[in-house]
Amino acid sequence: MIGDPERPVDDQKAWVPDTAIDLGDPEPGPEPAPKVVTYDPSKDRESMRGTIALSLIGIFAATIAGAFALVWIHPDRSKELHELLGLILGPLVALVGAATGYYFGSQAKA
Repeated sequence: MIGDPERPVDDQKAWVPDTAIDLGDPEPGPEPAPKVVTYDPSKDRESMRGTIALSLIGIFAATIAGAFALVWIHPDRSKELHELLGLILGPLVALVGAATGYYFGSQAKA
């Protein structure tokens, strides 16, 4: 046994295999060049444009549906609702029109 204090030091030899196994690369050479992928922002840009346009259309649809629901529930408050919708719908229609026009206009060019 190795490290046995009762045996003399000459008898305490470690076991060494007859053949050595080399686990390294047999022929080391130059590393292959890394694959370079250029970033194309057009896919992300189109995805974001579509998301913004669809979100604005959803907000517009929810506003119209909410207005009809409020008129249905509270017909006596239609004058206040008309004034409120006059303030909200004008800028919202302009924003939705500009965003969807920009989105579909940029798709026609591509």
